[in-house]
Amino acid sequence: MDKIPFEDGTKLKSATVTVNEQEYEVTPAQYEGKTPLSSFNLNKMQDNIENTLVKASATEPNSDVWIKHSINMLKTNISSLSSYGITGTNKEDGSILVSGNATSSNIYLIGLKKINKEVLNLGDYTLSINNEEIMSDVSVRLRKVSISGSKTEIITQALDTVNKEISLNYSNLVGSDTSYIELDLYLKTQKQYSFTIYPQFQRGKATKYESPLEDDILVNNNGVYISVLTSFKQNAITATMTNNQSITTTSAYQVVKVNLNTITSSSKLSLSGNAVKIGKGVSKILVSANTSFVEKTDGLVNLQFTKNNASVGKTVQGMSDQARLNISAPPQAFDVKEGDLINMCLAFGNIQTNKTVSSSSTFMTVQVIE
Repeated sequence: MDKIPFEDGTKLKSATVTVNEQEYEVTPAQYEGKTPLSSFNLNKMQDNIENTLVKASATEPNSDVWIKHSINMLKTNISSLSSYGITGTNKEDGSILVSGNATSSNIYLIGLKKINKEVLNLGDYTLSINNEEIMSDVSVRLRKVSISGSKTEIITQALDTVNKEISLNYSNLVGSDTSYIELDLYLKTQKQYSFTIYPQFQRGKATKYESPLEDDILVNNNGVYISVLTSFKQNAITATMTNNQSITTTSAYQVVKVNLNTITSSSKLSLSGNAVKIGKGVSKILVSANTSFVEKTDGLVNLQFTKNNASVGKTVQGMSDQARLNISAPPQAFDVKEGDLINMCLAFGNIQTNKTVSSSSTFMTVQVIE
């Protein structure tokens, strides 16, 4: 906070009024109050405001609020790209996973990451690649892309040293019509590839690669920093099946877990086997589900949930003498803790033989609410 140092003025002359060319001294008005307008009170007010303002730091966790900023200017441009048997995949931690058997030499994975022109200013920059081994047949390429879409190469350099560093300058990076800069990978040799690299582009000369720092705002609560942004982030997943599931039971109301094997991305929920695993800091979730059957089912069918193999929440029942029985479970709230496993389950009133659960309409959605 920039404070203005108030000072009481020095009286130079008493107040006067002129009547018929005659000047008369005026008696000032008299006031009564607890907070007269004075330099002391104004300065005190500024001090009080400054003391109550939250102190924020953009670099270190040493104040009331820690504002974390990622130093990496590279942003994911496309989630994954395949070419001639090789796939490059952008991971959530900023890394690029390259895998596959190259069916040709001289393969380019184009535009995996990009740098927006707006974040660049005059000065030096460094492209740092965290590669744990020498890979002379793998290169990184930067190209500036014009507004019209034409591309001009900036650099192409092989990963011929561990943790490759490439120094650049603004004058090399940006032209008059540059829209953005793209990062490509070049694989020279026709062979099997399997490696992960962590590219980082940041301001400064000869800067080392640093572990990714996720943008966040944290508040100091008695020495413990609590994320503010996390509470606003939507953490929800939908778990689905890639294939139909055939079910045969040997007893009435035998509980069968649904083979959920694919989920959407979430920072607090993950897939463990065919269950949704609860992550750190989660205490309550909202769960819903839907399923249907290809063949006719015999008797009652229960759609239910388990937490660590124990039944939880309400059971939804369905029964039909027709094929394609569909059952939906409306959202239910469950108390949970880190490590809990949530399963979607089915139980049949009668013994079933080769009943098919349809993958096209079976899913479970889990949303973090606390």
